[in-house]
Amino acid sequence: MAETKLPLGYRVVRSLFRATFRVLADVDARGLERVPMEGGALLAANHMTFLEGPLVFGLVARHPLTALAKQEFQGTLAGRVVDLVNPIYVARGEVDRKALKEMMQRLKEGAAIGIAPEGTRSKTGKLMEGKEGAAYLAFQTGAWVVPVAVWGQEQMLAQLKRFRRPKIHLRVGEPFRIESEPGKARGEILAAGTERIMHAIARMLPPEYRGAYADEVQGPPQW
Repeated sequence: MAETKLPLGYRVVRSLFRATFRVLADVDARGLERVPMEGGALLAANHMTFLEGPLVFGLVARHPLTALAKQEFQGTLAGRVVDLVNPIYVARGEVDRKALKEMMQRLKEGAAIGIAPEGTRSKTGKLMEGKEGAAYLAFQTGAWVVPVAVWGQEQMLAQLKRFRRPKIHLRVGEPFRIESEPGKARGEILAAGTERIMHAIARMLPPEYRGAYADEVQGPPQW
């Protein structure tokens, strides 16, 4: 879908995010060309601050890109901005079947969705164990999984207070699918798929960010 055909609000918000990061930070983004431009796709990124969503939304040239948002945002000032990008609101702390159904429908229709496979924000900045939600969505819909690693954004506010532009890194890995395998139950496939997603993210991160996967994924960052 060409950007000129996208809703005005979507284009404004995306351009605002992109311009903000270009002005306030030194962003080193690599692998953006790996994002499939057609077909359902899950952009699975690590999650340590509120900035990963705007970073991916602003920098990844995939249209339209659906954002997931906390249900608490609905009806708030922040929610009015989020509404411009046609988000899917998700209730925290429970299995939100309505949101899950909406995600599956959009993926089957060829949408791209940004998702945090850890399920919540890491308070330490290090990777936590992945949940099976992303693998389940990919398995059920046949959507691409696109691993994304982002770091440096956790220092953004502190650096700006010192009148310094932070260095932010964004890496996009090779897309893959999670498919049926002969002789394997769905639970095994989802567990293996989740590990594959998290390992792909961990491999692109510096060792100090790998957290729960530091022992399983070693060596310098790869992309």
